Amino acid sequence: MPFQATIVIPVLNQRSRWLKQCVLSALRQTVQCETFVVTAPATSTSILSQLSRLAREHPRLVVLPEEGPGFAAALNTGIRAASTPRVGFLLSDDWLHEEAAERCLPLDTTIVSTGFKVFLGDGTTEVESLSRSPSMEEFNQLPTLERKASYLKHFLLFQRGSLLEVGGVDETIGLTGPDDFDLPWTLLEQEASVSVIPDQLYNYRDHTGERLTLRSAEAQVQDLSKILDKHGVHGEERQAVIRHHSVSYGRTSRGTAELRKASGESGLSMNLEDGFPSVSIIVPARNAASTIRPCLESLLALEYPAEKIELIVVDNASADGTAEVLTEYGARAKVLREDKRGAPAARNRGLTAATGEVVAFTDADCEVDPQWLRSLVRPLSDKGIGIVGGRILSKRPCNWVELFGERIHDHERALRDSDPPYAITMNWASRSAVLREVGYFDEEYTRGEDVELSRRIAAAGFSLRYEAEAIIYHENEGTLAGLFGEGFKHGFWAVRIFRDHPDAYLTSGQPRFDVKTFQRIISASWDALRGRDPKQSLCFSTFNAGKKVGKLIGSIRWGFFHL
Repeated sequence: MPFQATIVIPVLNQRSRWLKQCVLSALRQTVQCETFVVTAPATSTSILSQLSRLAREHPRLVVLPEEGPGFAAALNTGIRAASTPRVGFLLSDDWLHEEAAERCLPLDTTIVSTGFKVFLGDGTTEVESLSRSPSMEEFNQLPTLERKASYLKHFLLFQRGSLLEVGGVDETIGLTGPDDFDLPWTLLEQEASVSVIPDQLYNYRDHTGERLTLRSAEAQVQDLSKILDKHGVHGEERQAVIRHHSVSYGRTSRGTAELRKASGESGLSMNLEDGFPSVSIIVPARNAASTIRPCLESLLALEYPAEKIELIVVDNASADGTAEVLTEYGARAKVLREDKRGAPAARNRGLTAATGEVVAFTDADCEVDPQWLRSLVRPLSDKGIGIVGGRILSKRPCNWVELFGERIHDHERALRDSDPPYAITMNWASRSAVLREVGYFDEEYTRGEDVELSRRIAAAGFSLRYEAEAIIYHENEGTLAGLFGEGFKHGFWAVRIFRDHPDAYLTSGQPRFDVKTFQRIISASWDALRGRDPKQSLCFSTFNAGKKVGKLIGSIRWGFFHL
């Protein structure tokens, strides 16, 4: 039977069980649909492996690399690859009713829009105040194309020919509304026909718990402004549109807030309109003369009230001129010295001097996004959260080895998919009270101290949260030799962590001898020799070979077998 429609699923990284539910909901439609999952260059190895397994099990699933950077480019990759006249979009953390495509296909209009249900992250608790059953009558009564475009929501099924005529999804706009706001608006300007189905055929997962989107309010308004410029909306009408949409930007969803209030959850009030918590940012620096200046300049340029920031730099017995660079910053940074070698000792020295309600960590070879701190501290309004970790990207420009480092530092996978989860200190925030309760970094470690402290914080009953908009740029290893060395350090200290917290790892099902990783190293090495994605395969096998050697030496050093 020929395909009736194409469903495009853009993926960067996602919780594995959510992604599987999403993909299977497309594959299990009651009419035959080809399904394209479009991946980004930074998509994690674990997600790519999961998608490969699903593709082997389901021939109708095709995994494609995106043909350009960004969310819109991923959707356009799927549109161009589609072989059917109808194309629908599905986000990787959401899922479809099994009859979604079948109920939309008989309507031969340019755009078909359906109702939707909103669920919390568990996928079972519906937020009824946000779920919606739209109607054609309401749509026709709306006064402007902008209002009509914003009324059309998931599930959206389009005529592929019409999408190609307007150039697909606009790749010059950010993440706010290019798929379900600007695109319908562009089509409506071309006199597109519309059908609205009240049936709730799309299931949306409001998993952030605090906000309707992972983007900051300011970033969303910037994207909206681009859309309004494109469609020629100015003056009072423009301000009215911004006021209408920005009510929900960066805010708690109404239904989620009601559910949280009913369950008795509370925490520090850290919303933008209620003020900002005071934050101590701690940066350990050892022989960082070449990187510390751009790091500090990015921190001093944060879009956060300066009077609420305490910037602490701990010189960890540097011998390369780091101290001289730090004198340039005078009163703008509190400079301390710690002679005991190792980042844990340096961070602990900073913690003893910190006065902020919140403590944030980054490293001397990192640069932060201007919105980094706002995004990183916001989830800490929930007192049940012990650590918030943000997205870690390679500094640009970067070579293919440095880009692979984004997979090594895949913070979303570490915080959402790893069992037990852990955070990485180059992009970390906690309430000071949490760190005082569980204790500071274990100075016996020189690597992996963040994993060890994460384990103690989780064992104390706190949850760990990933925040995608809290972005930092890290100077990753740029050579295969450096990549092997990084893998060695990871493996060596992983044995110590496993030895110190055996219950946490053994109860999660992690074996002390991992045969599968050896098999993946051999497979990746063979792929590299055959020229099958040789750069990524070579990086994978090099890093993990270094990790296995590190585990072997670590097993001898720590007297605890873990390979």
